[in-house]
Amino acid sequence: MPDWMTVENWRGLLQIWSSEQWKKCSKIGTQNRGLGEESIVRHAGGSISVLQHKEKLEEYMREVSEKYGEDSDAHPSFDPDIWLKVTGGVQKGGKVYGCGTPGAARALFGDKINSSRSSLRSTATSQPDVASAERIHTLEQQLEYQKRKTDEMSNIMKVMMDKLGLDPSILGGLQVSNYLYLNMQSKVFR
Repeated sequence: MPDWMTVENWRGLLQIWSSEQWKKCSKIGTQNRGLGEESIVRHAGGSISVLQHKEKLEEYMREVSEKYGEDSDAHPSFDPDIWLKVTGGVQKGGKVYGCGTPGAARALFGDKINSSRSSLRSTATSQPDVASAERIHTLEQQLEYQKRKTDEMSNIMKVMMDKLGLDPSILGGLQVSNYLYLNMQSKVFR
């Protein structure tokens, strides 16, 4: 038993570990990892060498130079269309090379991920209409989400101002956050 753990918690863990359900899950996990008693565990399933990263980035830079010219000042900071072309596009589950999680890819590429999925199901003639409709739907959802978050923040700031003894009605919109921040800084650093 670890010295930092209570006896009650240790006994609880032992009870869980000795259950049939735990043993079954453990056995399945061991088989999935391909472990034998003498095996060494290695994780290399998603490993990409530094050389492969370098090659992808060089290809991206070549494509950007071809599209925007040699003057790097004229290049955008990032071109998602070129990145998708160089990296093989959207993979199963919405994954994009170099973006980590599918959620990060959606945040970075937005409708490009949705439209690439729909393009597999739609004909060439209907593809622009589907992509446009999806883009509009995505933007409407984003706008609604931002409105809810803005309303929540506004309510939180009003409560905070009330607790600080400030009158929230003297300010409007985004000025509330600036005023609150400055007022709190002056109280903290006095």
